[in-house]
Amino acid sequence: MKEGNLQTLEEVVSKYQLVLMDNSVLAHYLGNKQDSNSIEEKRLILEEDQNSRNVLIDYIKKGIPCFVTSSVAEESQSGDSYKFKKIIKRAVPYEGKELLGLRRKIRDDRKKRRKLIDIFKDNNQVLCLNENEQGLYGLFDKSYLGLLSLYKLSKVDFNLLISGAVVSQTRKSSALIASDFGIVRAWNYIRRREKISTEQFGFVLRKGLDNFEILR
Repeated sequence: MKEGNLQTLEEVVSKYQLVLMDNSVLAHYLGNKQDSNSIEEKRLILEEDQNSRNVLIDYIKKGIPCFVTSSVAEESQSGDSYKFKKIIKRAVPYEGKELLGLRRKIRDDRKKRRKLIDIFKDNNQVLCLNENEQGLYGLFDKSYLGLLSLYKLSKVDFNLLISGAVVSQTRKSSALIASDFGIVRAWNYIRRREKISTEQFGFVLRKGLDNFEILR
């Protein structure tokens, strides 16, 4: 048990039948620095990302009931684009070696990201809505489409949000785990509008490697 309001992921999922994870928490947590111009700092960030992802890999391998949507899985595996050759050519010799090392770290990070999503898929933990849930999704989608622009949500974030709202109604309970405060505000809007309790439709912030906070 964590101190204060912080809980382990295992403790969080014990409170909800189904938990959906956003891309923002598959490798990062709140407060984990992500922007840097220093090669060394970028390397450290990648190492911390891998540590964060390893925690989830261990949990998912155990069969803990965390899921991703198909759109989150696709976005996570799409990766980022790095123009290594141009950067390395502009660098002085010792910087070039550092950049080559960073390139290997990024390549390893991509492999680990794909591995995590593959584990979700192998364990059948990519959310699949049944026919009834798909119908309800369509209704929620039409009702709350305006939240996309209001809270500056991506289509992937909106899909996660609506999917979570749907399964909170068709199953015992659900929760979203994300670090995007636009999703937090949109979740709270829907929850209040539909008169859904936080016990039925929850929101969880990832605040450390295995530190999670359920919002009330």
